[in-house]
Amino acid sequence: MADKVAVAMNRLAEPASKKAASTKDPVQLVEGATFGPEALKAMGQAFDQAWADVDDTFTTLLAKTAARLHLANAIFAVATDERHDVDTLRSHGLQALALKYPLSVRRQGFRDS
Repeated sequence: MADKVAVAMNRLAEPASKKAASTKDPVQLVEGATFGPEALKAMGQAFDQAWADVDDTFTTLLAKTAARLHLANAIFAVATDERHDVDTLRSHGLQALALKYPLSVRRQGFRDS
């Protein structure tokens, strides 16, 4: 099961770059955690939906990679096998990005600072 979690985390964080490793490694975040197939599916859907909302607003590969890692970390931080509502996870992820990039949010989108 740990291998499935690692694979899911790597998919969520793609494209990962060593340069963008300023945030905690998502695989370390869930090391030892177990999620059932429904929870993993919900987390993936929440990530994909949230990223679709903000993808165009990050302007460089490095910014996109850092934001994807931050988004994945935020979703995995609140998800549990029992609590994995897609809308809730998506909202939490977007809120985490808004807190990380507050000045950019005021300019109607996330941009490199």
